[in-house]
Amino acid sequence: MSKVFASAIAIDYDVNNQRLTSRFQKKNDMKAHLFSILLYGPMGPYNNCYEQIKMKVWRIEGFNGLNKVYQEDINIGLLTEKRIQLLLQTLTAKESLDHSEIVGALVRRKSKQANNLLDVVHHKPNPEYSCGQNPYFTARVVTIEKNQ
Repeated sequence: MSKVFASAIAIDYDVNNQRLTSRFQKKNDMKAHLFSILLYGPMGPYNNCYEQIKMKVWRIEGFNGLNKVYQEDINIGLLTEKRIQLLLQTLTAKESLDHSEIVGALVRRKSKQANNLLDVVHHKPNPEYSCGQNPYFTARVVTIEKNQ
């Protein structure tokens, strides 16, 4: 771990984890704050401390025909695959089904009212799911780059 000491700030840069931490020696020290911005800002000599990191997310997308009507990225650790399936069913029910169709999707399979409008399809081998006919929702795992 390398350390840089400014007049009123201590800045630690962990080379292995590529994390930057700073702590002020005095509260509300504007000079130290500006100094750290000059060093570690986009034009500073230590600007490469902030590198792109890759992270996996669930990409939830909603389509009406070929038009994308909804997209959101959720950190992969926040939802299990069961919860993703429930989320897709909920979004599909909200956007495209009336009350009797929702009841039909939840009753026993071989009953008179049963339908398969909320069935979730798993597209193997990837963790990718879809639910609905039109509009329909998909969820898949993607890797995105994010600034640290």
